[in-house]
Amino acid sequence: MTHKFVLPLPISNKPIRRKLSRISLTHPVEVALSADNHLVSNVFSNVVYTVIAALVNLWLTPYLIAHIGMAAFGMIPLTNSIVAYAAVFTTAIYNSVSRFLAIEIEKKNTRKANKVFNTAMFSLVGIICALSPIVLILAIFFPTLFNVPAGWEVDSIWLFILTAAAFFITLLGSIFSVSPFLKSQFVLINGINFLGLTVKIGLIVLVYSLLTRHLWFVGAASLLGALVSLLGFVILWKVFTPQLTLNIHDFEREQLTAMGSMAGWVTVNMAGAMLLSRADLLIINSYFGAVITGGYASMVQLSLLLEYAANAASIVLRPIILTQYARGDFQTIWQTAYISMKVLGLLMAVPVGLLCGFATPLIRLWLGEEFTFLAPILVLVVFYQGFSLSARPLLFVQNACDRVKWPGIATLISGIGAIVLAIALSVWGRWGYAGVPVAIAIAMILKNGLYMPIYTARILNRSWWVFLPAFIPGVFYTILAGACSFLIYLYSPPQNWLWLAIYSALIFGIFAIIAWFTALKPEEKIFLKNNLHLGW
Repeated sequence: MTHKFVLPLPISNKPIRRKLSRISLTHPVEVALSADNHLVSNVFSNVVYTVIAALVNLWLTPYLIAHIGMAAFGMIPLTNSIVAYAAVFTTAIYNSVSRFLAIEIEKKNTRKANKVFNTAMFSLVGIICALSPIVLILAIFFPTLFNVPAGWEVDSIWLFILTAAAFFITLLGSIFSVSPFLKSQFVLINGINFLGLTVKIGLIVLVYSLLTRHLWFVGAASLLGALVSLLGFVILWKVFTPQLTLNIHDFEREQLTAMGSMAGWVTVNMAGAMLLSRADLLIINSYFGAVITGGYASMVQLSLLLEYAANAASIVLRPIILTQYARGDFQTIWQTAYISMKVLGLLMAVPVGLLCGFATPLIRLWLGEEFTFLAPILVLVVFYQGFSLSARPLLFVQNACDRVKWPGIATLISGIGAIVLAIALSVWGRWGYAGVPVAIAIAMILKNGLYMPIYTARILNRSWWVFLPAFIPGVFYTILAGACSFLIYLYSPPQNWLWLAIYSALIFGIFAIIAWFTALKPEEKIFLKNNLHLGW
């Protein structure tokens, strides 16, 4: 049952200039995806997996640095960043297939659903085959193109090849994972991801304990972990969508054209997103060398953990918004997006504030005293992330409404602008490598803090500013949490992990209680309870 509850926020009376949906709003389809979104269990499982993955990555970074050194370690995140550019094409297919497949399954159109699935799958296979020769060429010239520490040239080539293979296998698995995703089975999805992570980390520890240390061991472990995850997602695909079958004859050019209309602009969006999130390591490596690349990459990992946490909390909203879209319930879509932004900003506020305020003691305990000079970089890398990541629910609205053209263009412009500004500040402006995160922060704040909410308000036929107040509580509590943790560091700095954890838990607990009673309005709490199906 859908409970209607209207928030007392202004609604624009401007006429809609373009239809929001390709589905008739007067004949909404019957919803059959999931009778219960299991929001609490889904968020809980996402958070548990994210915490485990975060702890593993925090442990793995100094472990690898101790075994192969900072300069060689820098090649691992650098390689991941380069390989991830393939996601420009493949993520577009994933977003498109999840949207179109959701609609066809909702309408119980098995034949059409099979055409959507197989068109996406075999298109992805074709893209991987086309990219493989490029990967091999880049691998051969990797030591020439990038600053690779002496003695690790051959290892870097094999690391690149194996990392690319693991990435391609992961992409194939993501297509199969659409089925449990549309059924809101995040507990099982996270179980499969955890199994793959366990295999990867276990193999890394095993080979570094028993064999001569090589960089490519990390790539081999990633490949094996990806294969295990692929097998798991294939099993879930058969369980939750037995009506779908792999059949190349169901590949349909007309369906590819229909999906390509959306996927093309998602590709543009992803290109910009890759420039924003991945180009920093390339710039650092080109202008400041392998050692600084390793140090900077270590700080970026903490920023990525925040992104994973935001994704864990928000990804469960995507099938919910798709379902609301299929119903033609745009009032609920707007309310869901607004409150989700506000809640996500509050959830991210304390972690961001803690990382900024406790930057120096955290790095000292994590990597060692000699790396505390990276504390300002950590602050620059993360200070805006709570504000920026809280806009993520707006992406789900844009994708559901198939309004991805202008966001894609805006993201691409932001990415190009960030690179130009990063080089200008770092090299010409003499900011050093600190100019890179500053440039990216400016671009992300402008894109996610201004353009995204204004554009989403427009496509939902709302006043241009209606999403902007959702940022305020998160920004306020981020500043407050950062100030509190920094004062604690000044007057009673944590000397070990236990005290750092105690301080962090106290700040988080106090802020959570205060935020619950002061930041969320009673009607917003009611809306959360009524519309997001809080239950196990």
